Amino acid sequence: MYIPTAYAWDDAQEIAQFVRRRGFGTVVTRSLEATEVPLLWREEAGRRYLCGHLAKANPMAAGLDGEPVLVLFAGPDGYISPRWYETLDVPTWNYVTVHAHGIFRVSGPADAWQDLVDLVRRHETDARFAALLEEPQVRAQASAVVPFRIEIASLEGKRKLSQNRSEASQAGVREGLRLQGDPPSQLLSAAMSGGRQSI
Repeated sequence: MYIPTAYAWDDAQEIAQFVRRRGFGTVVTRSLEATEVPLLWREEAGRRYLCGHLAKANPMAAGLDGEPVLVLFAGPDGYISPRWYETLDVPTWNYVTVHAHGIFRVSGPADAWQDLVDLVRRHETDARFAALLEEPQVRAQASAVVPFRIEIASLEGKRKLSQNRSEASQAGVREGLRLQGDPPSQLLSAAMSGGRQSI
């Protein structure tokens, strides 16, 4: 990923938190196939993993074991109008992104089931819902996936948030985004204000 110095995101802990919170990425193979999947972050014995599953019917699932992959995690993004700058300039796009590189490994049925349980526990507010996972029809659905783990070899983060502009222009961009009123613009404005929870 091309990362100009002004946009470098060097805080490894923040990047890891972003990936954990985001929990959804695009897995890209070296043959340029891509699939969007929910992902869980796991740490075991000093190693970091992204865990998920592909449908067995997905052609990408075949022959991927042992292959290098790139996983893209997108944060807030949006158009930046030159009207918001201190002095007139060209329009641009601000965004937050993380690229994870690693090796795709097919894992076992027990891992698939644990990942599903953990995914539900993470996103369901009613803990009683987890009991429904034991229903036979749910168990049957779980057998239709290929579970995987990607051991993370490297993580690169980029926060292009007008850091190369004057303080007045940055303030103008934050306010311009805020006034847009839509949720993505609000998130981007908050990210520019140092709101790490927004990214």
